[in-house]
Amino acid sequence: MEVPGDAKLTKVDRNDKKAVLKGAEFKLLGADGKLVKAAGNGKKLPAVWTTDQNGQFTAERLAPGRYQFVETKAPDGYKLDETPIPFEIKKGQTKPVEIIASNEKLKTPAVDKGTPNPNSGEPKTDNKGTPDRNLNGDPKTNDNGHLKDALPKTGDTDSIIPIMIGILLILSGGAFAFFTRKKQRKA
Repeated sequence: MEVPGDAKLTKVDRNDKKAVLKGAEFKLLGADGKLVKAAGNGKKLPAVWTTDQNGQFTAERLAPGRYQFVETKAPDGYKLDETPIPFEIKKGQTKPVEIIASNEKLKTPAVDKGTPNPNSGEPKTDNKGTPDRNLNGDPKTNDNGHLKDALPKTGDTDSIIPIMIGILLILSGGAFAFFTRKKQRKA
């Protein structure tokens, strides 16, 4: 009589092998790619195998032969890896086949604290808790149509006009003073 064997799968982070991953789901398939529904002793096997808080599960009492685990659901925050993980149960095996599978973390963009989260329905607020958008969802602007409390951007032309007017006023004041002094000296 053939002695059934066990296969123990451990799910870890691809970049940190000490970080075990809970909640990964797998299908157990035979070498032919079909779902394995019963163990070597005839006992019904689960259709989905899920890693526990230790990032592990053990498929017990498998008949000798070739098998493969295929991930069907990745742990939260990780990429799904549907690459089959082959293994073999041999006759007379006394220790479980140790399988280590890894997942890569999803790359999430860093959220700037000053920008609203596009997934949340809440508008960005200023330091006083006042929303920076009006009731229609449009950005708040001042009387000139400029964004309220917005800092000028590099190369922004909005501030050049007041500067030019200021320079012209200073020059005209200087010219006025020069000519009035000149008239006073002649007199």
